[in-house]
Amino acid sequence: MRFQLFYAAFGLMLPVFSTALPAAETSSEEVPAHMRGKRSFVMRDGVKRTIFEHEATGAKLDFVTNSGICETTPGVNQYSGYISVGSNENMWFWFFESRNSPSTAPLATWFNGGPGCSSMIGLFQENGPCQFYNGASTPSLNPYSWNTYANMLYIDQPIGTGFSYGTDPVTSTITAAPYVWALLQAFYANFPQYQNRDFGLFTESYGGHYGPEFASYFESQNSAIKAGTVTGQNISLVALGINNGWYDPAINYKAFVDYSYNNTYNQILSASQYKSLTNTYNNQCLPALQKCTGTTGTNSACVSAANTCGNNIENAIINVGNFDPYDVRQPYNDPYPPSTYSTYLTSASVVAAIGSKSTYTECSNAAGNQFSTTGDDSRSFLPVLSSVVQSGIQVLIWAGDADWICNWFGGIATAESITYSQSAAFKAKAVANYTVSGAGKVPALGWNPWNAFGCDVKETNTLTAANELVSLDHKDLGYKYVNTTFAAWGIDYLKYDNCNVPSNWTDEYDACVPDLTGTYGTNGTCDVTDTTAPSGYNRSLSNTTKRYDVMRDASLQQNKTILYSLWEWGYADVATWGNGTGNFWRIAKDLRAEWSHVSMTLNAQSFQLKYVNFWGYNDADMLEIGSSGTSTAECRSHFAFWAAIKSPLILGTSFGALSMTLLIS
Repeated sequence: MRFQLFYAAFGLMLPVFSTALPAAETSSEEVPAHMRGKRSFVMRDGVKRTIFEHEATGAKLDFVTNSGICETTPGVNQYSGYISVGSNENMWFWFFESRNSPSTAPLATWFNGGPGCSSMIGLFQENGPCQFYNGASTPSLNPYSWNTYANMLYIDQPIGTGFSYGTDPVTSTITAAPYVWALLQAFYANFPQYQNRDFGLFTESYGGHYGPEFASYFESQNSAIKAGTVTGQNISLVALGINNGWYDPAINYKAFVDYSYNNTYNQILSASQYKSLTNTYNNQCLPALQKCTGTTGTNSACVSAANTCGNNIENAIINVGNFDPYDVRQPYNDPYPPSTYSTYLTSASVVAAIGSKSTYTECSNAAGNQFSTTGDDSRSFLPVLSSVVQSGIQVLIWAGDADWICNWFGGIATAESITYSQSAAFKAKAVANYTVSGAGKVPALGWNPWNAFGCDVKETNTLTAANELVSLDHKDLGYKYVNTTFAAWGIDYLKYDNCNVPSNWTDEYDACVPDLTGTYGTNGTCDVTDTTAPSGYNRSLSNTTKRYDVMRDASLQQNKTILYSLWEWGYADVATWGNGTGNFWRIAKDLRAEWSHVSMTLNAQSFQLKYVNFWGYNDADMLEIGSSGTSTAECRSHFAFWAAIKSPLILGTSFGALSMTLLIS
C-alpha cells in the first residue's frame, strides 16, 4: 500500500465564499430535481440520527449532529455518519464546520491513500481538529487544523476502508470516482448551503492517483450537467492538493532508487547497489511499465508491471536496510506516531456518539487487493493531472522530505513532467524557499545574552549585540531574533526590570534590532531569579503543561509573528507534546563550553529527531561558539552539528569575544 503518514505540515488556506445551518426539508416544487429528498429522524442507542434520502441518486444519508468528539470549539458544528451510495455500499464521512466564518468559508475534502486507508488517519494525525498530545488517551484541539479556514469533509473510501462497510464494487481509481461524486451530490442535497462554495480536493500518497482522476471526473460531470445530459449539482472545484503522491510509476520507481542513494538523512544504498538497481529499473521495471500504457493498459500487463517493479525495485530496497519507509530517519519498526487514535475509535462510547455502525479498520487489505487485480498501482495518472492543470484548477504538490515511499524526488520530477500551456515558464522558474509569514524556513537564528552576561545583562549589552548582527550582515543570513533578558516571572505575571531598560522600549531601540525581539521567562510558579527555580519549576510542570497552552493561544491571537520557546531544561518529555504548543523546546540541561559536553548533548539529541518537523524544533541550547576553552575546529563542528540536528542557532556569547575568523566562517 502507498499509504504514508505526513511528516511536513505546511500551512494551507483556501479562498473563501458562503454558509448557514442545514436547510429544513422543503417540498419538491421548491427545489430542483437533483436536490429533492426526504428527511426523517430516529433514535438509535440513545443518539438522535438524521436520515435523508436523496431522490436523484438514490443515496441515503444517516448521520449524527454534534457528537462532541474531536471538535470541541464552542459554536463549531460537526456531522458524522454514512452516505449509502448503492445496495449495501455505505461510505463513512465526518464533516467539520470552519472555526472562522463558516458561512463564507470554502468547502474542502480530504482523502488518505492506500488504496484502502482511512481518512481518519489524516483527521487525527495530520490536519484535523484534534490530535493526541503527550501520550494522552483522549484528543485535544489542534490549533493548526485545516478547519480553521475551511469547512472540512473527511471521507473513507472505497467501501471497507475505515468505518465504511458493505460490498465493495471498486477495483480501480477510475471506478472509484463515480461513487465519490454520488456521495458529494447527496451531501449537497442535505446541506444545500455548501452548493456554490469554492471546493478544494486534498489527498496524499495514492492520492496521486485519486486526486487527478476525481478532479477530472468532477469536471466532466460539471460539463454534462451544463449540457443537460446529467442531473446534478455543479462542483465548484478550484484547488487540488496532493502531498507525497504516487503519480506516475515510471517516475516514482526511479525516485525510489535515486532517493535511497542521495537523500538528506539516510543513505540506504551503496554506490554499487545504486548502479545495480538503476540497471534493473532501466532493463526490467521501465519496459514492463511501458507495456501497461497508463490508464488504458490491459489488466494483465499492469499486474505484471506491478509485480516486476514491486519485487525488483521497491522490495529490494526495503530489504537492504533498517529504515521506516515513511520516515527514513527512523528504524523499520518505528512506533511514531503512536496509533492512539485507532484505539480511541474502538471505544464503545465514541463509536456510539459519532454514529458508526462498523468496526474501525485503519487500512483494508481487501479494498487494496481489489485495486491489485487491475494493476491500478502501475497506471500513470500524469496525463490526467496535466489536463487538470491545463483546465485552470490550481494544483499544489508538496512533500515531507523524510518520506521514502512517495518521496519528494518523485514529486519534483512529476511537477516538471506536467504538460500544459505554461510548462516552459514553470520549468524556467528558479527553486525558492517556501515560508509562511516568514516562519519555517530554518530554525530560529539569533542572539541571547545569557552565556555572556548571565543575570547582569543590561540594555546596552543587547543594543550592542543587535547592532553587531546588522553591521556584520548576519541579519541577511537569517539571524533575526534578539533575546532581551530583562524580565522575571512573578506569580502569574511578567515584570520588566526598568533599571536595566531605561529606554523602556523606545522607537530608537526597536529600530536598530535585527528584526524580532522577545524575552526569556519560565511558565512555572517560581521566579527565574530564584536559584531553586529549575527544581521547583519542574515539580509544578508535571501537572501544568496546559499552562503553556494558555500562552500559546494568547500568542496566536496577536497580529504579529511570535516565536514561542518552551524552556524546561530537558524535563517532562516536552518534545513529545511541544509540537502542538510551541515553535521549539529545550530537550537538555544547560550546555557547558566543553567539547565533551557538546558531544554528549549531541548524542542524546540524535534519538529525538523524530519530533522535528516543519513547524517545531528540538532546542539543544545556545551555541558556545567563542567561549573560552573551545578551539576554532571545535566551534565549527559545534555549529555544524547543531545545524544538522535542526536546533535553533542562537549565539550565546559577547561579540567582543568572537574572533573575525569565527564570525565569517
